[in-house]
Amino acid sequence: MISYNNLFAVSATGAFVMNTIDWQLDDPTQTALSSPVLPKTLPVLSNWQSIFGLNILSMGDSHFAIRANVTSAVRKRKR
Repeated sequence: MISYNNLFAVSATGAFVMNTIDWQLDDPTQTALSSPVLPKTLPVLSNWQSIFGLNILSMGDSHFAIRANVTSAVRKRKR
């Protein structure tokens, strides 16, 4: 999952700046999902490998990167 259009309070500089947020889950066993249809429920993270995990990147003439492993996912309910 990747988002390309993000506004960061601190971003890279330059004529072409790209601010992305992405989260990658890998399943080399092909058993994490029971069908090719994306589920409506949160992923069971223990069923997946997270090789790259969560990345927050700002790239241009300068750049920064934040990389993390996600250990839980919860749904925030609207009030």
